Amino acid sequence: PSTAASPTSSVADSGVLVVEDEVYREPSDADGESSLVDIYVGDGNEGGPVVVMLHGFSRTGPGRPDTDVGRLGEEIAELGATVFSFGWQSTWGFSEDSTPDLSCVGPFVAARAAEFGADADKIVVVGHSMGGEVGSMLALGAFDLDPSPNCTETGQAASPVAFLRIAGAYGMVGGPLDEDHTRVRVRSYPRGTFEELDADEEIVTGLTAAEIYRLDGYRSIPPASELDIVLVVGSEDVEPTANPDITAAFAEALQAAHVDAEVVIVEGGTHNNVVDPTTEAGQATLQVIADLLPTLH
Repeated sequence: PSTAASPTSSVADSGVLVVEDEVYREPSDADGESSLVDIYVGDGNEGGPVVVMLHGFSRTGPGRPDTDVGRLGEEIAELGATVFSFGWQSTWGFSEDSTPDLSCVGPFVAARAAEFGADADKIVVVGHSMGGEVGSMLALGAFDLDPSPNCTETGQAASPVAFLRIAGAYGMVGGPLDEDHTRVRVRSYPRGTFEELDADEEIVTGLTAAEIYRLDGYRSIPPASELDIVLVVGSEDVEPTANPDITAAFAEALQAAHVDAEVVIVEGGTHNNVVDPTTEAGQATLQVIADLLPTLH
């Protein structure tokens, strides 16, 4: 039988209403799992923005990220936003497995934001790691995906007004194919296929991020002059697709397309602690969000 949880509601010690395990996409076959979203609603958030949160890599399926972002979602809700934290099939970023989930994100928010007092015209996309990769596709592409027939809601989401990419994976380099890095794999969007490239060390460190970005799905970076883009990365992040070098290169690629992006380097931040609000790095990330949200009211 298919797996579908019943949503549960609780109020955290912070006063944030937490609605867990809402189904936003039904399984496509009898043995599949429903795709679930957790919703965090803070006091006094009436008319505040919607935050679409996308977790990073998951080894075990929708809603089970290797790095939990639930605590961050709760604290963002305390700032006056309504947070929709989507569990999505993230094994290969944008792929045949993940696009059905991601295609339902916009319709769900469009249909349900007002129910929780949020302004559906003020959408902020926040993605961590691989969630940052797909978040850029959703934010820059304004949720321009054909909805899956298994989406539980219908509707057209507004274009996002801001995008926060935290330790985002850029280009999703599949990794070097040999020890001296003369060949690498780059995954093509949205089919999840791989293209092999001759390359030197530069493509691994992200100095050719603009080309990786093109291969990752866009033949040109779409205009998004009205979109506020903030790229957060830890100074100690050593991930080959998410380090400070590749983050800077991605910002340069955007700026070359006349799209402004702010880069925030969190001192002492690693790939994972930048989304953990119990750490100094996580608190620094939260402060970036706290500074951003009031500008959207």
